Amino acid sequence: MLMNQKLTANRLLGALGEADRIAISPFVTREAMVSGHLFYDPGDTVQHLYFVESGVISLMTLLREGDAVECGMVGREGVLGAGPALAGLPIYTRAICQVSGLTLKIGVEDFLGLVDARPAFRRALIQYLEGLSNQAQQSVACRAWHRAEARFCRWLVAACDQAGRDEIDLTQEFLAQMLAVQRTTVSQIAGEMQALGLIQQKRGRIAILDRPGTEARACECLDASRARWNDVWPLPRA
Repeated sequence: MLMNQKLTANRLLGALGEADRIAISPFVTREAMVSGHLFYDPGDTVQHLYFVESGVISLMTLLREGDAVECGMVGREGVLGAGPALAGLPIYTRAICQVSGLTLKIGVEDFLGLVDARPAFRRALIQYLEGLSNQAQQSVACRAWHRAEARFCRWLVAACDQAGRDEIDLTQEFLAQMLAVQRTTVSQIAGEMQALGLIQQKRGRIAILDRPGTEARACECLDASRARWNDVWPLPRA
């Protein structure tokens, strides 16, 4: 329970008025999430939802042969579990933490009660779910048309943005799965980028050393995603 907290690290909650955030704060608890933590598997029923303050949760579609591919990313723009909770449906995708960070956890009954009682909160959730759908649509085009290196750079920069730092825990196996490419492809790309001084690899960690250079190699989807989330959650005017 967080009493009288501003709750503005999460952009969805930060877009609400102070009265709404005060109403929500008694129902949430701050929890750390670590890379590899499994939140949901397909068929699960939502018991808790998670507003992300930092870090990345990947939404992954599982195939019959055991393969999986990322179909969405939940970061500080929103909340994990809102769609199934509102629809009263089982989980469709696997949700797993890819980059460690912090979340605000809320029980599903408390969440639904707030949705009913707070119209502005309900509208914000609708906006977020539209943005999440747009993100999934962008990722389809990205995977179909953009080179693996450009997608690698886009994913790495976006993940670091969400984590709030330029060094994250991330294995090549995980990244290959996220990008739907072979691990050898990721290894080759990472090696070339390290040789250029753009990134540094350690065991299970990747750091961006040259952010402008890395962003310049990212596909257009990086800017498109940023622009769309700024449409959903406009930045305060100076």
